[in-house]
Amino acid sequence: MECKMMIVIAFAIICCGNFGMFAEASGPYAYQYRALFTVAGSVDGDVTSRQADITNSISLILDEFVAAGSGFNYTLANSTLEKLTNGSSSELVVNLDFNYITHNQTDFTNIMAGFSIVTPINASTVTGSDFDECANNCDDCSENANCVNTLGSFNCICKDAFVDQSTSGTNGTICNQPYTIVCTTEGGTLTAVNSYFENMGISMTALTFGTCTGTVGATTTVFSGSCGAEITENSTHVHQSWNLTNVNASASFTIGQYVTYQVTCSMPSSANVTFKFNSTQEDVTPDVENILVALAQSVDFSVNLFTDDTFSTNSALNGRPLRTTDDLFMRFESPLKTAPNVMIACQGLSGSPASNPSLSVSIIENGCLARSTSTNAGILAGTSLPNNGESTSVTVKSRPFFFRDSPDTALRASLSLCLRTGGATNNCAISCSKRRRSVVEVRVKRSNEVTSGSVDFSYSRDPNDAACNKDCGEGACVTDAVLNEFCVCPDLSYVDSTGRCFDPANVGPIEPPPQTQQTIDITVVYILVALAILIVLLAVVLAVIIYRRRFATKSLLM
Repeated sequence: MECKMMIVIAFAIICCGNFGMFAEASGPYAYQYRALFTVAGSVDGDVTSRQADITNSISLILDEFVAAGSGFNYTLANSTLEKLTNGSSSELVVNLDFNYITHNQTDFTNIMAGFSIVTPINASTVTGSDFDECANNCDDCSENANCVNTLGSFNCICKDAFVDQSTSGTNGTICNQPYTIVCTTEGGTLTAVNSYFENMGISMTALTFGTCTGTVGATTTVFSGSCGAEITENSTHVHQSWNLTNVNASASFTIGQYVTYQVTCSMPSSANVTFKFNSTQEDVTPDVENILVALAQSVDFSVNLFTDDTFSTNSALNGRPLRTTDDLFMRFESPLKTAPNVMIACQGLSGSPASNPSLSVSIIENGCLARSTSTNAGILAGTSLPNNGESTSVTVKSRPFFFRDSPDTALRASLSLCLRTGGATNNCAISCSKRRRSVVEVRVKRSNEVTSGSVDFSYSRDPNDAACNKDCGEGACVTDAVLNEFCVCPDLSYVDSTGRCFDPANVGPIEPPPQTQQTIDITVVYILVALAILIVLLAVVLAVIIYRRRFATKSLLM
């Protein structure tokens, strides 16, 4: 059976109708509309013998729609019975060829769904349903295309790794690899179809075939040579392999997509001929993913919380409350697909009571654990940030902490994407050693090749959490690995000798040191020191005078 256009016709079991909800005519239109009819009972005969009855029945149904006064009208050029399957109930596939109809396919489907009729097909009721062309293999899509069922038709869409080279009006019927290759014993000549890559926002000048760049033409780009092929061989064949890709060590962030095709030429070991072939699915391992990252573009990040480092479904927090003795693992990722040389770094992490974001505790600063006095003794004891900037995700381990009178702690993480430019040294890795704590810098060819964003999240305290009840004032109580209790103070807080925290914006029991008295005390010290120095100088001068007088008297006596 040849299948070109299909549409649903749906019926109820009795002859009734409600046209009040149907859309007004917006046509005229002309289209083919294929329907699947299910008839109660068997239908004798075959497609040829029952053609006239089916045509007559369809006309009766359509005339009922016209008579109902819904504004519907039509001219049917032809109705063709394309398939008849006999059994206890019979399925009829009928193609309706309208050269004039007042309603579009969606509205016509809705009209059919609200109507039913007994027809002379076999004096039985008829029901209808959507005929899925794709599920019934009634399409002419390429094997390298996806079939998408629609009202009245179906669409063929070439798969991501293939280029549509169909003629006009037949999209998805011819889907080929986006290149061809001529293999030789000295390498290969690969011809890439420009439109395929350019439609994804990929510049042809960004593509490389192994180590080769291409010669860009009007419709194709040609790569030729040995191009640094990876060569393997066995007793019978020699294999040459390359990557056709726009991801390379010196690439910048890409707007659009990235692709990587593994291309292989296999030839008998004794071959000295040149041959051409179109790569098949088995010859190529395509990798086509969205990168969706632009220079200086804000990026959304996601965070998933876990209670251990297995990162399993069972350890996922999923809104469960936490105790101060728990471990908390925060895994940050970008929900967008990124190229494998794009690393994620956590630049900052801070927490505050959900009710007062101004009381902020810094946990990570400049990609490293915060070094402020107020936090160093407490939360940092259970915090770690391994391999920051060295992977496509980053994990922070910490202990939960909660503020006074606030059961929820709100956190904000600042993150960035960094382009790893290759080489033995990872330019995206962040060093936090005592000798050299690096600020988060992306040492790439252009300093703007970094994108950043943030993610906000929170967690709640378990009502049964009995640990960590130290009075921390405006701060939060945390425990270390052996359950010692510490106070974590917000940035710029005052801290007393017991570790309690006080917001400088509020009037608290801790007052700033008496600066005036301190200044007076220091002045007195300076004066006393000066007097002491003056006394010493006077003593020296007096000693010199006395010595000189004695020396002069002795000289006169002689």
